[in-house]
Amino acid sequence: MGKANFTEDFKRDAVVQITERGYPVAEVAARLGISKYSLYEWRKQYGKPAAVAHDDGQAAEVGRLKRELQRVTEERDILNVWPAPSARGMSKMARWSASTYPVSRLKPWPRWISAQPDPHKSAGAEHHI
Repeated sequence: MGKANFTEDFKRDAVVQITERGYPVAEVAARLGISKYSLYEWRKQYGKPAAVAHDDGQAAEVGRLKRELQRVTEERDILNVWPAPSARGMSKMARWSASTYPVSRLKPWPRWISAQPDPHKSAGAEHHI
């Protein structure tokens, strides 16, 4: 039986399963039908050093924070452009509301329901005779 020749892409894909996807070396080796020793050697050869991988994580975090800062800055600028509602604007709103929903259209309060609670009855108490 001869030595198996694997392509460079195959070796890199196997290393990616260990380094980026987090699969155990033994599991990947068993699944691909190769020895753990070969996989460790390929990791040395094709894997990123730990410092570089850590820097990639920091670079991604910095990029995410920059995007978030830009979004929040734009929101703040939009809020600074629009003035707060003034009293004059509120009176226009009140006039519109009064013309749309006039008080005269409201039905009178039914006589059998008192607007004020009965002082002789306590709330939630029932009288049993």
